[in-house]
Amino acid sequence: MNLKKPLVIALAVLCLMTASAVASDDGRSARFQAEPGPPWVRIAAVNEIPVGDPSPASPIIVNSLDAVTLEGGDDTTPPEALAYLLQLVPINAPGAVLRDPVTVTGEPVITAYRGEQLPPGSYSLRAQAQDADANYSPMDEVALVVPSGTAAAEAAAVNSGVALLFALLAGAGLGAVVAIAWRNHQDDVQRATEAATRARWAYERHFNPFISGEPVRSPEMFFARHDLLHRIANGLHQNSIMVQGERRMGKTSLLYQLADLLRATDDPEWVFIPAFADLEGTPQGRFFHLLMESVSNSVRGNIPGGLPTLYMDTVSPLQYSDRDFAADLRIVLDALEPANSPRRTRIVLLIDEVDAINAYDPLVQQQLRRILVSELAENVGAVVAGSSISRAWEREESPWYNLFYEVTLEPFTDEQARQLLTEPVRGVYEWEPAALERVVALAEGRPYRLQQTAFAAVNQMLAARRLHITMEDVEAAEETIRKARE
Repeated sequence: MNLKKPLVIALAVLCLMTASAVASDDGRSARFQAEPGPPWVRIAAVNEIPVGDPSPASPIIVNSLDAVTLEGGDDTTPPEALAYLLQLVPINAPGAVLRDPVTVTGEPVITAYRGEQLPPGSYSLRAQAQDADANYSPMDEVALVVPSGTAAAEAAAVNSGVALLFALLAGAGLGAVVAIAWRNHQDDVQRATEAATRARWAYERHFNPFISGEPVRSPEMFFARHDLLHRIANGLHQNSIMVQGERRMGKTSLLYQLADLLRATDDPEWVFIPAFADLEGTPQGRFFHLLMESVSNSVRGNIPGGLPTLYMDTVSPLQYSDRDFAADLRIVLDALEPANSPRRTRIVLLIDEVDAINAYDPLVQQQLRRILVSELAENVGAVVAGSSISRAWEREESPWYNLFYEVTLEPFTDEQARQLLTEPVRGVYEWEPAALERVVALAEGRPYRLQQTAFAAVNQMLAARRLHITMEDVEAAEETIRKARE
């Protein structure tokens, strides 16, 4: 009997069974084996000052960073092979420079900054651990504050012995003084914490509040014109106003702010409805149609049941005349009367780039004047803005521009320019004095140049990983703007 073939088959079956068993066992081992977790790290002490767990909300006050004690671990990496990364990030500390992280292996006490005097301001001390497989731990973070003009011994006393000192003083009968001092200390810490939080948010999001090229729509970024703005608003009850100024002096921004102010005005007699229209690129054949489009868009939310059908809806823009415009204004005012009663309605046309009207036929200019002096004038006024309104007039009637009370936008004073540059970044970034004065001198009071240069300088600062704006940033901003103009 030939046993060779059955023996081969039996051996093959045995091998398959063994492999299956091994695979099954390996599967069970893999299934029930715990996955190794990432490493972990915690900042345990700063200059031997213990750090709470979790890290405290209030910052630790220091004058230098002599030693940072870390605690960390990993499931698979032995302690001597665990790497620690530490970085001190300036948040609001002029003169401080963001440097690369310090890395040590197996040593939980880091003294890389020992003997270095830190510039006053707020910092974020950040730590991470890295295991042998290059996995990183979640970041631990502690806020630090270096007080201005405070010695190292005083800073240490504030952190470790201030409560005991205050208690001893209180026992000596100085309770009221101690209480005031403690409250002042707590207020200082709170302000430092808030400043550090704001600066950290700004740095991480590359916050840049300045506006390059666009009109200012945010009230927080509108500077130096508030008195003028209110004078214009107060004169609109019975007048129309012309705002003049060189290009890019802030006329459009003024109109936007005026529109917001009029909407928010709680006048006992009048309801003001601003209607903004930009004439740039508008041919005279579409002039009155554009004005009525602006009016209808502005009043829709003020009329319950919706706006009635207007003449504007029944003809083409080129067929729409000044008389159609006057008739539509009456329809709109009649529809607004029940909604605004007992107060009266005053629609204020805010006409930007009114220089375009220089190219219109004098008859069109006179038609606008006729509407603004007709019986509609009680309920319709205008604020027009332009940089070079022509005074050429050869007709017998009074020129259209004589209807308006004229206001001129002047350049900013140096103090107003400094306010525009510093207020938007207060508590977040700081200007070096020389850099600030350089921008003020360059702009010559022109708000758009202040905004443009500051915008570019902040971008340069953020690219350099700083939180204070230097002369180097301003010079780089000048070069960027020069190349863009070329």
